[in-house]
Amino acid sequence: MVIDQMQTTVGYFCPVCGTGVISMVGAFQLNGDMMRLKCPCHNSALTITMAHGGEQIILESPCFVCPGTHRYQIRRETFYSTDLLCLPCSVSGFDTCFIGKKEQVCKAMDETEQQLLQTLQQAGLDIAPNERLTDVAARELHMEHGPYAGDGNFDNSVNFDDNHIMDMISFVLKDMMEAGDITCRCEKGKGDYEIIPTKDGFTVHCKHCNAARTVPCNSSLSAEAFLESTSLHLE
Repeated sequence: MVIDQMQTTVGYFCPVCGTGVISMVGAFQLNGDMMRLKCPCHNSALTITMAHGGEQIILESPCFVCPGTHRYQIRRETFYSTDLLCLPCSVSGFDTCFIGKKEQVCKAMDETEQQLLQTLQQAGLDIAPNERLTDVAARELHMEHGPYAGDGNFDNSVNFDDNHIMDMISFVLKDMMEAGDITCRCEKGKGDYEIIPTKDGFTVHCKHCNAARTVPCNSSLSAEAFLESTSLHLE
């Protein structure tokens, strides 16, 4: 008997050599404690682990843009069923981890690579029309601590679009609502929640008990802290 297992595609950009690392991930592969998607250069790896009895998937992704490793937590059902989910760097807003169907993941990574190359060019790098991130990394970036930690030739004041971070937080809030991970003063499961966009983030409000909580998006630290949360309680 052949079992049709759940599977998805996961991708990221190696911060050392610039390679786009793409791999299929199946449910059977995640039965262990941890799975690592290693770059062929052996200098980076994305890790995937299960949490909360297998109901949540935790990804820790290297970042091509900033020196950090980004941690994302999503529902197992979402991980395997989404057509495309792009998870952003909370510092720059660039997508750094990609999940979904292979064709869509590859397309999204190609688009992000072009955005990165364009931004690096605007920051002062001399990039030829047909060059890839691997070419730039090998020639100029020396990525030990990320592309913006080089020898001072980069303009670290480049302003990045925060729309990706807003979209990701909105997605996580809706995911929490569907999973029943938002609570308030109402009896469990009885809250009626709405997500209200504000100037600096989102306010989650219960229509029954009027409890509310604001999730800020105007700070990369607060945004990243929220993206690591598994639940939200309204006061």
